[in-house]
Amino acid sequence: MTEQDVILDVGCGKGRVLAYLLKSHAPCRLCGIEINEISGRTAQEWTQKYDRVDVMIGDAFRLDYNDYTVLFLGRPFLPKTFQQFLESIEASLAHPITLIYWVDQQSGYMLKDRPGWEKQFGEKLKTLCGLKIAKVPQSYSIWVYDTNRRVADKDANTSDV
Repeated sequence: MTEQDVILDVGCGKGRVLAYLLKSHAPCRLCGIEINEISGRTAQEWTQKYDRVDVMIGDAFRLDYNDYTVLFLGRPFLPKTFQQFLESIEASLAHPITLIYWVDQQSGYMLKDRPGWEKQFGEKLKTLCGLKIAKVPQSYSIWVYDTNRRVADKDANTSDV
């Protein structure tokens, strides 16, 4: 992450990921969106003292994702909604974006072989920074979506037919 990046935690809840990024000295702007007003207000309250953190309460489907370079998803959607989310951002993005998908075993398969998406990394964890985070390993993956690659991938799939 660089100072030019803007991270959005989609479904940020009370802001645990934002807190982790602050503690880790992430150099970029940090944002979160939460549809649950109670959780969102909690995140807004504790983050208001940080100039580079912004938490919004609202519908993630109404955002312009061109304002962000990195998306963090901690499994905020059920599979059908995740499919709709992917279609929505793919239709509107004008620049590449990185997606960090925590607990991707629920819907991560939807990204595999999807035009424009390329998996950069994937791992299963039971501990993080020496702390036990789960009884069973939780997987996560990092993907990059590039609109130019999507066009090339679609062209390649069309020429194979």
